[in-house]
Order: sequence, then C-alpha cells, then structure tokens
Amino acid sequence: MGNPTRFPAGVSNNRAGSVMGNLPVADRNNLAIYQNDFFQYAAGDWTVVAGGAGSGSALSTTILGGALALTWGTSGTQSNTLAGGAFSFNPATSNGDGLQFWFEAGLVLPADTSSPNYVIGAIKGAPTAPSDGVYFTKAAAGTAWQINIKSAATGQITTVTLPSPAVAVNSARASVGFYYDGRGNPTLYVFYSGKCVGSFGAAGTLGTLANLPLGTIQLNPTMAIGTSAGPLAVDYLTCACEIAGRV
Repeated sequence: MGNPTRFPAGVSNNRAGSVMGNLPVADRNNLAIYQNDFFQYAAGDWTVVAGGAGSGSALSTTILGGALALTWGTSGTQSNTLAGGAFSFNPATSNGDGLQFWFEAGLVLPADTSSPNYVIGAIKGAPTAPSDGVYFTKAAAGTAWQINIKSAATGQITTVTLPSPAVAVNSARASVGFYYDGRGNPTLYVFYSGKCVGSFGAAGTLGTLANLPLGTIQLNPTMAIGTSAGPLAVDYLTCACEIAGRV
C-alpha cells in the first residue's frame, strides 16, 4: 500500500499575504472553467439541437463513471453546445504575457465508428458551420481525426489530419484535447488519448496559428454527431482558460 504525501494544512496557489493566501485549497478564481463527468446531465445548461426523429442526448446506463450518449436520428445533426460563451484565446503582446487555454473530452466510440461524423471542441456558432473555434472533426466514412482552427476575422480555416495514432477505432475509448500557451511564442499543442501528436505555432509541426480566434471571441464547448445512429458517448469534458487582469 502506498503512502500518499500529506499536507494537513492544505495547499494554496495564492501569494502569501493576499486575501486568499491561507486558503487551504487551490483557488480557481483566475480561471473560467467547466468540467463535467456526466454523472448528471442538466439539459438547461446546453443549447440542444435534435436532428430529426430518433435523435437525442441522454445519460448512458452502461458506461462506468457516467457518460452522455449522443444519438443521431433521421436527419441533420444531434448537437449539444454549452450555453453562454466564456472561453477565449489571448496571446502575448507588448503589454503583457499571454494566457493559457485547455480543452479535453473523453470518448467511447460506437461499434461502427467509421460511419458517423463528429464535431468536438470549442466554437462560436452552429456545430455544422462554426464561425470561429478550435475543434476536432471526423468525417463520415472515415476513421481519421482532423483538427480545425477557424477565425471569422481572417475568413480562413486551417484543417489538418492528425498523424497516427489519432485514428478512430471501433468500440474504443479515446480522448481529444488541446493546450494553448499564449506566453512568449504562442503555441497550440494537440493531444489524442493523452499523447501530444503535434503543435501549431512559429515552430509547430502541424502549421501556424494564422487563423486562431483571438481576444474578444467567446467560445462554447460543443459536441455533435451526424450521419449515423451512433451513439457517441462523451465520458467527460473539461474546458478552461485563464482570465486576464487577475493575479
């Protein structure tokens, strides 16, 4: 049996002498953060678009630890978008350091994962045609995942097929995620099932950040399925960004 490190006085990420300096737990006031393991599903927290008869979003009764199952119906796309955009990308400027951004979603893929198409990430607008965002897609009749970086300000989108091992496998568990470091030379790191598979930036292996939505563009965590019955089970979802002006 292991012996965990113990901090009976607590752990703080605040400066000594600050109002929260002796708070015995980590202070999240410097973050806009959303986390859900889908033990519960509050539909009112989401903008839900049901694409025809038979589509829907419901808690899975078979996946240990909770999951939200998205099932496609007779037409369109079954999508869930977190209401109220609260997340944005901010790079370093001559006036100060940039900020950080995190996104990860755990997935349980269907028995025939090549048929559905997916959209999972942080976007502005409809999942079928976002105006801005950083998000993962998988086209119908294929198993390769793509990362998309889109900005309405530039009117451009960067779409890159991810290298191996970012390939959808029938009935498998997987996760898609990205981490943006806005400090110094801003870089967006892309992850698949916990492994970094590439990056975007000045020295990025996948490309540049020319189309990153910046600053005042507020993005919403989104998950969507189309083209086939699925379901796509979202085991968990985390999205967070640092907030400018808080120290």
